[in-house]
Amino acid sequence: MSSGPINSVDNYLPQNVILPDDKEKRNLYFKNLLEDNIEMINRKETGSYEEIEQLNNQEYFTADPQIKRNVYRIVIDTGALLNVAPTVVLHNLNEGVAVPATWLFTRIYGFARDPVTPLWIPLSNGGMHDCSLQVTATHVIITPTVNLAAFTDSYVVLEYVKF
Repeated sequence: MSSGPINSVDNYLPQNVILPDDKEKRNLYFKNLLEDNIEMINRKETGSYEEIEQLNNQEYFTADPQIKRNVYRIVIDTGALLNVAPTVVLHNLNEGVAVPATWLFTRIYGFARDPVTPLWIPLSNGGMHDCSLQVTATHVIITPTVNLAAFTDSYVVLEYVKF
């Protein structure tokens, strides 16, 4: 039983199974059940974060409800942050060519670590460790408004759709 809208995509497998008595109908039922299981498993988001581009099993809508766009994920090692100066790192997402304006970045997030304290902060964030996080056609840019030089490790995760 679903509690979502009529046209929603359900990501849950049925918990109750009623098997047909007829052998052919039962075989067809198991075939359909197996295909449904495969589809549901493939639709679940991948929890892997790598420094190479990978599909994360998210899908993004298009003007045609029957066509979905794949979402990709990559982790960018942005290294040490600077003292009130932008950290600029080449992301190389499009094999050395600038990312076209048609791509959509659906999620841009990350963290930085001060290994001495130790202290971890999200990127971007406000408060006492204020900084902004941007993606251009060729670079990831972290711009702090305070001294973040103690944060010697940082990573940015980009999730995007290619159009």
